[in-house]
Amino acid sequence: MAHDVFLSYRRTDQALAQKLVQSLQAQGVSVWWDQMIEGGEDWREAIVENLTSARALVILFSEECNTSKQLKKELSIADSLDKEVIPVLIEDTKPKGHYLYELSARNWLQVHPNPEAKMAELAGRLAQELPTPNAGTSPWATAAEDTKIGGQPRGGVTIQPTPTPPIDLKSVPEPSIPAETVEKLVAASEKLESNEKDRNDFMPFKWYEYLIAAAMGGLTVLGGFDYETGEIVTGSLSLDFLGMTALVLLIIAMLVFPFRYYFRKRRVGRAVKYYAISVGILIVAVGAILGIHPDAIDDSLGAGENLLNMVLGSIIIFGFFSVITFGTYGLMHWQRTRRIFNRHVETL
Repeated sequence: MAHDVFLSYRRTDQALAQKLVQSLQAQGVSVWWDQMIEGGEDWREAIVENLTSARALVILFSEECNTSKQLKKELSIADSLDKEVIPVLIEDTKPKGHYLYELSARNWLQVHPNPEAKMAELAGRLAQELPTPNAGTSPWATAAEDTKIGGQPRGGVTIQPTPTPPIDLKSVPEPSIPAETVEKLVAASEKLESNEKDRNDFMPFKWYEYLIAAAMGGLTVLGGFDYETGEIVTGSLSLDFLGMTALVLLIIAMLVFPFRYYFRKRRVGRAVKYYAISVGILIVAVGAILGIHPDAIDDSLGAGENLLNMVLGSIIIFGFFSVITFGTYGLMHWQRTRRIFNRHVETL
């Protein structure tokens, strides 16, 4: 049986959840919560099945929700199935980490302090917030239209469609999707989304930035070419070109990538991960080219030591710059999500 609301809450808030269930039922809203799981029933399948068929996910959000792994799964399923998610703040707390990122832009309802006294008002508001089922197009209406040509009845004969009683949408059973199928679909959807983000966040250069780097590499080659003798003054064409191109790309990456991740609203952990991978590869490339470049080799050291010193020096500079950059990034990201969250909280 499909329900209007799937209620998520923490065990410590069970008494408050029961009051909300009773208030919603008094409003004519059907609710599924975990107290309806029968003995011997697989609770995982019950949760997935009922969340899949529900019209909305309502979360009673307390401090304990910030550490709930089960809520993460329920949010993931609800988002993948495009369900309405309505978080309700029942304590003087704020979402953190994953939940601040996932829920900050949702429309929150706040019932603290004294949430027990506001359950009836909350139930009435939730009844209004529930999405309306899409009735679609009646096949009888389509059949009636097919009897007309150019707005007139066919053959000049008026055909009256047989009247049909209205359909009670709540009485029509929704198709049942096996829990295992839903979990596989959610996992596949998350994987596709993750792969798409991976492609976008790894080396997120714009096409014109490659052109700028290549142009700087070309100018370096021209600057080391003696037109009177026709000889290359320093290094070689390939190393000069590759070295300057990689160096310019490295500078662009170090300065631009943090802003690019920020405006894509990437979480700090993800931004740091792909920044480190992308810039780290460029650092190794630049260090390797400089380490074997004739003009950069210290004759007192071996080729291997030259290469190692160049790479280690670049990594130290990169690490120092990254700490400052992503310390600022984390602070800006946190302030932005808190501002978004505060704008979306409505106190009842």
